[in-house]
Order: sequence, then structure tokens, then C-alpha cells
Amino acid sequence: MSVNKSLQAVLAPQVTEKATMVADKHNQIAFKVKKDATKMQQITNTILMIRPAAFRMNEETAVNAALELEKVQNYTSQGSIVKTIYVPNRLLNFVVK
Repeated sequence: MSVNKSLQAVLAPQVTEKATMVADKHNQIAFKVKKDATKMQQITNTILMIRPAAFRMNEETAVNAALELEKVQNYTSQGSIVKTIYVPNRLLNFVVK
């Protein structure tokens, strides 16, 4: 299973009163997911979002995985990447002009 496909399985955090109560009481987060997403895709995506250190991606791997994402391609195709900001297991930003 590719990291790219897993990252597309989870659509957004679920923000409702019930989800907030669960988050506060049980330290859990609820997500909206695609209807055709498998449990493995949901789990992988959640781990990548919440605990990226579990995957220990180096900068090159993280940049390549991000550049495969359709949402990232929409922004990077409008210009050229002039700078990449990478903080290991925390942050990856592209400066596009």
C-alpha cells in the first residue's frame, strides 16, 4: 500500500459536540474518511498524521511522498519550488513562486 493512497483515505477531522467529548474524555480524535477506505488505510493515515516519528522518513522520502499528493501537485504546478523547509518528523513546507 502506498503512503500516497493512505494519505487520501482520511478527509478531515470530525468536529462535532460528540467528537469533542470523546476527544476530551478518552484522548481520541475522530476523522471523516472516504467510504471506500480500508481499515488499514485509515490506520496508516492516522499514524502518519498523529505520530509521524513512527515512520522515520528522511527528507528525500518525505518530499517525494508529498509531491505525489494531488493537493500538493495543484499548488506546485502553478510555479516552481524555490525553497523546501523540512523539520524531521514534524514539518514539510514548500515555497512556490
